[in-house]
Amino acid sequence: MANPQIGYGKFVKSYADGSIKTPFKVEISANSRGISVYIMGLEDKNFLKNYGASLGKAKITAYCV
Repeated sequence: MANPQIGYGKFVKSYADGSIKTPFKVEISANSRGISVYIMGLEDKNFLKNYGASLGKAKITAYCV
């Protein structure tokens, strides 16, 4: 079974091999560790890392909480 997910908007992501994917701009996805929130297309890759500490106990990457 695929991970259930809901989201808003489309974000076009191109890869070096020429493939293209269109994930949601903002997505909530259930996975084996809990729930992830993805925010795609942030111009400042450090935005979430800089403000992540105020979220409490959460793992923060450049686009995922």
